[in-house]
Amino acid sequence: MKKRNIILVTMLLIVMVICVAIKAENKPTTGTHALSVKERIERINDILGRITAKYKGQSQYGVDLSLIYSMTYSKAIENVASTANENDIKEIIQELNKANPSYKGTIISFLGYTKNKFAQEALLKLMNDENELIRSQAIRALIISGNRDENVVEKAVEIQKAKLKSENWQERLGAVSMLRIIGGKKAAKALLLVIDDSEPQVRQQAIYALRVLHEDNIVKDLILYLNTKKDSPKAAIFRIFGETDSKEAVPTLIQSLQDMDSNVSQVASRQEAAIALGKIKDERAIPSLIKALEDENKKVRIYAARSLGLLGSKEGYDTVLKYKDDPDWMIREEVAKALRYIGDEKALPILEEMKKRASGATYEQICAAIISIKSKNINDIGKIKVDIEFEKMLVSFRAWDLPDKSLQEDIEKITGMKMRDILIKMIEDFKGPEGSDWSFRESTIALLSKVEGEAAYPVLFKLLKDENGAIRRRAIISLQRLNYRKEEVLQEIVTNETDDTVLGDAIKDSIGIGNDAILKKYLEILEMENYPYTKSVILDTLSIIGDRKTVLRIFTANTNNTNQLIREKAIRLVDLFK
Repeated sequence: MKKRNIILVTMLLIVMVICVAIKAENKPTTGTHALSVKERIERINDILGRITAKYKGQSQYGVDLSLIYSMTYSKAIENVASTANENDIKEIIQELNKANPSYKGTIISFLGYTKNKFAQEALLKLMNDENELIRSQAIRALIISGNRDENVVEKAVEIQKAKLKSENWQERLGAVSMLRIIGGKKAAKALLLVIDDSEPQVRQQAIYALRVLHEDNIVKDLILYLNTKKDSPKAAIFRIFGETDSKEAVPTLIQSLQDMDSNVSQVASRQEAAIALGKIKDERAIPSLIKALEDENKKVRIYAARSLGLLGSKEGYDTVLKYKDDPDWMIREEVAKALRYIGDEKALPILEEMKKRASGATYEQICAAIISIKSKNINDIGKIKVDIEFEKMLVSFRAWDLPDKSLQEDIEKITGMKMRDILIKMIEDFKGPEGSDWSFRESTIALLSKVEGEAAYPVLFKLLKDENGAIRRRAIISLQRLNYRKEEVLQEIVTNETDDTVLGDAIKDSIGIGNDAILKKYLEILEMENYPYTKSVILDTLSIIGDRKTVLRIFTANTNNTNQLIREKAIRLVDLFK
């Protein structure tokens, strides 16, 4: 009898285990875990290989489909790297010894984005790899990781210089972009090779890169280029001179400013020469700038007045005032900039009057001028009260990009407050009935992240629960640009966000990121009736963070979805995963 009872109990336990197993099989969301960092990198590499094999050569709007689809997963490598810890990185480094060239390339990209010391050590070893492509990828990854070792930079520049000779203009354009990332004197020298490239995009990007790099070692070469090339892009090169602050360029700029040829290109050159001379701040330019106040072109006259202001001269004040009511808003904007740099207190009532009729960029520059002039003439520190009216003057993007970048100092001087405290106050002041214009709050949030960087994180994180969708969106964008604690940010967003577009965009930018809790939330959203855009984006990120069996089942189930966006995405992913 006792033996019989034992048998019955055993059989009952077996049945219970089978039932639990069947239940678990039929409910895939329970117990589903996000893939590890190593598994995600393996998955991304696998998908990239499948995309290349399946879509290479197929075109959409003249662009290779494999490139379009690959961009999503290339972004994912960077995102996964941002969440990797030291153990994850060491584990993936071990894979280098057994990886094929394709997988090794994916690992190299990942290691570059981690900016980790162990990753950099591994990449340095790969600079001597027998495979030329691997060497090139390792050097690129080292540059992205922030390594500026002289040997690394030299090799990186040489690789890109070789690409600048390619017959394919898109490859040359890619090399220009990479040289901008590399930076430094050698990269700037290399860019000189393509400032007269046959392809306009290559020329434009090369000149832009030279402006960004601020390297004065190229000024001599550019002056020589101007003297030997009749049709050289003078105006664009003068912009570079202004960014380098090179005194060596002053005689060339003065000569151009005095060239009174009325053709379009020469007028543009005189305008840029006037601006550059103000940025360089060399007193030798003052006589020529005063003479330029009588130039036949009104923009040249205004730029000359602005530059005189930067040089500490108020000679251009009366010239500028002639254009304060000009019908062209761009001219009025330049008037405000010029008055700011001239810094004469007499301009304040004029600027206040201009402000009443201004909008957009002109309004912003007028506000910047008022703040700057007051800061130069104020008697008592902290004399200006920070209130709604004053705060609205501060809400500006372009005004914060003025050449001397002194606006923040001016504001702190006239208010006696730190910029961070002013901006936090503004975020609160623009909330509610009295400050109900949400666009001011939105702009202030963007400004906070720009001024404070990672220090803005607590304030931005709190705004993820704001009642206004536009504010939440701006907070999300600002947080994602900080590239800081991305998984924590994403978890907060997917837990609380209800707007389909805001949620979908956040997940799209965070593709490849996701812990178990985030994965569980994704699976819950897929079961809901709403969120069509978000669901389509979730399918992409599931292809990276979810186990193959579960996600293939989800993709297959959605191939008959009534929403076209979801259906087409699911069909493509099923095709990739088969």
